[in-house]
Amino acid sequence: MSPRCYSPFRSLNGSSRLASYRILRSVGNHWDIIYKMLNTIPGQEIHALAYALNDMPEESRMKALKMLGIKNAEMKLECLKIIEDFQKNKDSLDPLNVYPHVITGWHWDTQGDSFRRCYFCENPFKSNQDFHWLDGKKHAMHHDCMAEVLLQSRPTGCLECPRDIVT
Repeated sequence: MSPRCYSPFRSLNGSSRLASYRILRSVGNHWDIIYKMLNTIPGQEIHALAYALNDMPEESRMKALKMLGIKNAEMKLECLKIIEDFQKNKDSLDPLNVYPHVITGWHWDTQGDSFRRCYFCENPFKSNQDFHWLDGKKHAMHHDCMAEVLLQSRPTGCLECPRDIVT
């Protein structure tokens, strides 16, 4: 009997998912580490894989989804559906906004024109990108744009909204 490889993704309870999220964020976009971590997820644990994809840094998520599409297109579609379901219900499943907001088809179908482009750089959003809501979900901003604004201490507000950035 071979020894079992430790996987931080074995359970979807709150504390183990948070631990997995912290690990994924701490390794950044070091693909070799993330690839090894993803390969510890048992094949039947589709929800664990989908949540890991949701929670990892954007660049790694894009690469992992591309590879998954080549290896198993059906599994990729199922993971995207789970990510979309999580994003639809994010307010109730993640009330403290610990995990990233990720662009899904649901966002395209349900959000207005103000969501199509980043409020800061005005470039369009792409599927599976990280983003931040602004002004009570009235506007959205790329994750990298939000980081730039916060690093520069540059408040950006809406002409219609009385507040500066609110995430």
